[in-house]
Amino acid sequence: GEAWRQAQVARKKFVHVGCQRATTKQHLQQYFEKTPVISFVGKPCEGHRVFVFNCELFVEPKATPWTSTTELPSSADIYLEWLAGQMGQSDVLLVADGRSRQCRRKIESMLDKTRHQHEAWIIYKPTKRLGRRVAFAADNKEMVLVSMPVARTQLVAAPRELFTHAGEESTHETTYTGVDAASWGSLPLIQASDKEKIVGYVPAAPQGAVFDTAVGMPLFWQERKSVACLKALLADVQAKTVFDLTPGSGACGRAAMEMGLVYACVTRNPEHSSWLQNIFDRHALRGICTSGGPLHEQDLSQCIQEHFQEVLDHLNEMDGAADTDLGDDVNVFERRVAAS
Repeated sequence: GEAWRQAQVARKKFVHVGCQRATTKQHLQQYFEKTPVISFVGKPCEGHRVFVFNCELFVEPKATPWTSTTELPSSADIYLEWLAGQMGQSDVLLVADGRSRQCRRKIESMLDKTRHQHEAWIIYKPTKRLGRRVAFAADNKEMVLVSMPVARTQLVAAPRELFTHAGEESTHETTYTGVDAASWGSLPLIQASDKEKIVGYVPAAPQGAVFDTAVGMPLFWQERKSVACLKALLADVQAKTVFDLTPGSGACGRAAMEMGLVYACVTRNPEHSSWLQNIFDRHALRGICTSGGPLHEQDLSQCIQEHFQEVLDHLNEMDGAADTDLGDDVNVFERRVAAS
């Protein structure tokens, strides 16, 4: 029990989770001012406060969300309008379209007056999670709208080491290629009854060979960005603190914690907040045992490995989980749905 308590204390040095039902921009501002991120004063080109919004982690389609692309509802407008107003001297905006053309059009329209924009593109490796095997149907590219506090001419290009399959050498390039998409098995899973409390409706569950939901399902089926991918994005925009409007299942928070960044996020209800805190606390256990990491504590590490080895093994197993080839089962399922 003491080891778990100390892991929570270590996590809270970096990751802060709270909930706010935002029906106005003022609600978001009031919540933001209560977080430690508000006090950060960075210097452009040296250390930035980064605001994150991932469209695929805001909402998902109620029908077949494992194959249908995300479409942002009008309730997202408040978040995007508030986001567009964040123009502090070291503020950076990262807004990902979730591989959805509708989301891309919406964020381009609502953020058209933000400063010094450019588009970054994430190109995922082909995945076995194909869905319908028809021409040009793969959803393996994602646009991230980036708003920087200064013009690109003032930014010095830094070397890039990861996701350089197309020959990228530095942050001069705007593509991240050969990115491994997060598999469903690598995501924290949640039971349908608990997911209903968070998303507000009875979640759909796939049949057949899509995914065995007996062990749980992802909070958002369209989540793809891995912790490694998010760490690369945050490093390239020189993040020092992060405020996340769409925390989802915690990938961005985990990335920030592993990098030693101060991170705060806003959830929309206590159930989501409690579930996320538990996820972060479990990953804090592993962070304490990771030599050279910002949470590492040698003495506590030995105690955790003695009492929480099963948790550590499960986290490592999740990291290695891969999607299975769905074969023609998905097409059979779709034909049955169409026939009914």
